[in-house]
Amino acid sequence: MTKVNQLDFTDITIFCGLAVHKVSWRVNLRDSELELKDFTQPADASLWYKHLTKNYPVAKYKAAYEQVPNDVAAAANNVQPRYCKCSC
Repeated sequence: MTKVNQLDFTDITIFCGLAVHKVSWRVNLRDSELELKDFTQPADASLWYKHLTKNYPVAKYKAAYEQVPNDVAAAANNVQPRYCKCSC
């Protein structure tokens, strides 16, 4: 019997939802059927990319983010969050 230790997400799309704040990001990862992981990380895109490629190699990634105003004055002036969809 051969033991397989390599992850393969060929033809799988990982959907990434991000709530982007100045200091940290809230990340939610899903595939087409279920939630894979929900976590908070420092606001650093290279850490996020490293996590995706290490844990879900060869997958396709689609992301949508919400940029939350981090300034109390902006929030008081009803500045709305901004949204973006992207594929990487």
